[in-house]
Amino acid sequence: MPGTSLNELLDIGLGLPAEQRLPWVDSLGEEHAAVKGRLRALLERSQQADDDLLHTLPKLDRSSSAELAHFNARAHAAGQDLGAYRLGRCLGAGAMGVVWQARRRDAGDPSEVAIKFAHTATRRPDLAARLAREQQLLAALDHPNIARSYEAGVTGEGQPYLVLEYVEGRPLDQYCAAEPLALPQRLRLFLQIVQAVAHAHERQIIHRDLKPANVLVDAQGGVKLLDFGIGKLLGEDLPVELQLSMLTGQPLTPAYASPEQVLGAAAGYASDIYSLGVVLYELLTGVRPYVYKRGSNRALRTAILETVPIAPSERDEAGEIAEQLRGELDAIVLTALNKPVRERHASAQAFALAVERVLLQLAMSGS
Repeated sequence: MPGTSLNELLDIGLGLPAEQRLPWVDSLGEEHAAVKGRLRALLERSQQADDDLLHTLPKLDRSSSAELAHFNARAHAAGQDLGAYRLGRCLGAGAMGVVWQARRRDAGDPSEVAIKFAHTATRRPDLAARLAREQQLLAALDHPNIARSYEAGVTGEGQPYLVLEYVEGRPLDQYCAAEPLALPQRLRLFLQIVQAVAHAHERQIIHRDLKPANVLVDAQGGVKLLDFGIGKLLGEDLPVELQLSMLTGQPLTPAYASPEQVLGAAAGYASDIYSLGVVLYELLTGVRPYVYKRGSNRALRTAILETVPIAPSERDEAGEIAEQLRGELDAIVLTALNKPVRERHASAQAFALAVERVLLQLAMSGS
């Protein structure tokens, strides 16, 4: 296999039974000596990720997540003060944290904010300083479709928190399910999301957990992308046993995660592009790209790593817009979902430009 790249070797290795992978690496010739160590590490990490999916996630998703969210929600109360803010009502709780609506206590300042508390009370001397450094980075995000991050801190009990822009809206999937949206309207929603991601990538910030739940749509169809960088800010401080939506230490949601994230490799710009592809696929068809046995993390992992998605236009769920999806839109979505990183859109901006071209064509055709 002279000239075979690391990604191609990895594809071959993942196609072998688990017990044959490492002996196969050892059998590779001298022409692959430079990559054998990295290849071995990725295959070992793949097996560990598989174990995490099979054992850790189901156990925590079904019980500990709800219990932990309930505990953290009860740790705060309406009327409680946090620095310059006073808590109002609990907006919700999930695997990574609990979110409260709050207002500044300054007289005459009616502005609302959202305060997200991490699910941890671990004391770390460096945590406040690290949050402050990360907060400076996130403050550089100045885009109409990204919810602003105002400040970060740690409570007296050692619980990290972020003060964020309060957004009134519905999650993307709920909004689309409730509104009769034509194809151009759906693409315009997505264009707002991908342009927000492009803005962040230009500032060297990766989201790492793009999904409909992290996109709110207001009554006017305006999009706000949430939790930009929060997985990095908050997730890395979770104790191992509480890393509810992580694989090998990385915050992610498996159904929207890229192949490299599932393998435990570091997320990059292309990882966000892949997740955007999943979001766009679901936005167009109402379903996610892979058909697999629901509730089976092994099946989901196998699908992400090995299965070529069905073109959106070929899904029964595409319905009456199937013909409009066929061709360029199919290609745009499937490019984002390519397994090899180098075969996806070159950037989020390139992804956005491709969607803009389709919108222009639809406008010219009167669709």
